[in-house]
Amino acid sequence: MSAAFPRADAEPDRERAPLRLAACRRCWWLQLFDDTPEEEDEGGPAAIERSTTIRQHAEDLAVWLGATGVARPGARVLEVASHGNVLATVLREHGLGDTTTVERHPWALDAGRSAGLAMVDGRLDAAVASRLTEPARGGPFDLMLDTFDLSHRRTPGEELAAIAAALGPDGAAVIEVEHALGVVEDARFDSVRHGHFGYPSLLALGPAALAVGLDVVDAVMTPIYGGSLRVVLAAAGKRRPSQAVAEIVAAEQAAGLDRIETLRGLGRRVEALLATLRAHLEAERAAGRRVVAYGAPSRGVTLLNAAGIDRELLPYAADAATAKHGRRIPGTDIPIVEPARLVADRPDEVLILAWPIADEIVGQLAAAGLGDSRFAVALPELRFIDPGQPPA
Repeated sequence: MSAAFPRADAEPDRERAPLRLAACRRCWWLQLFDDTPEEEDEGGPAAIERSTTIRQHAEDLAVWLGATGVARPGARVLEVASHGNVLATVLREHGLGDTTTVERHPWALDAGRSAGLAMVDGRLDAAVASRLTEPARGGPFDLMLDTFDLSHRRTPGEELAAIAAALGPDGAAVIEVEHALGVVEDARFDSVRHGHFGYPSLLALGPAALAVGLDVVDAVMTPIYGGSLRVVLAAAGKRRPSQAVAEIVAAEQAAGLDRIETLRGLGRRVEALLATLRAHLEAERAAGRRVVAYGAPSRGVTLLNAAGIDRELLPYAADAATAKHGRRIPGTDIPIVEPARLVADRPDEVLILAWPIADEIVGQLAAAGLGDSRFAVALPELRFIDPGQPPA
């Protein structure tokens, strides 16, 4: 399972969970086909390292919210899931509203409260929305923020309905998701992982929002996580959609997100990418060159298991998250170690599994003394990175 990292000294992995992507022929929402497990919480603040890329995305979002007028000082804001409380902290620093965060992980609740943030234990649903919008609590919210939580819901319509119920008549909701367009166009199949149940397009999200009384009034494509979608929702009939909405829908249609043959073609492209990666690692081993991995994200679990890669081809993976040290990548027997070991070993090549933040990682590792190593990423295609010119 994508986020269940067993201890390195535990018995070999025996449990397997299916991971298949399907599309609804009526709404074209991409979703996991099987009844797969929830994403596990590794527990504790050490499980989340404060990536400068993630922090910068939160800063960019806060600036965008203020510049577009979607958020105004003094607004009543409800955030759905904290993701380490990065965004709520940034919003407070920018003076954008009084944020309440609904959070279900105990360690994140404790961390948020310790930072002086308003935290609510649970997961947003109709009951929570009703309780938080009682007159004694301040009534409906001016702004709802869901940054990458919707995809973690088995039934996204329930969360959308709760957002609609908690939102004031003149308010707005901003939802961010990994964009199905990039998953399909760039064959970013490692986005598909346990606990991430849905991969929306604007084609699919628009009708789902309208079903609960919300219109898509604006949309922006962003580079975070390799390609994401930021969507603004408002009460149906209240605002005219921006031109960007029609343009993104047109791009999705041009890419074939509403055609089953396009989605079937994704599987064939994935098979080719996997064959290329495995052939490269086997050739490096045959040539006596040592390749190790950096990063142990859940997307890396998908990639390595799909390619059938184990510690014979990648002896270990280094990761900055101390909670993962002494564990292994599930299904691969690849141990996870601290970055200091990688720096000391000076391998010939480092395969970056957390490729959406490859530029940040390459810069850090080159500065730590690995400027002579070659860096590689497997997606959207196998390519090599010059430490002096990391990818954008």
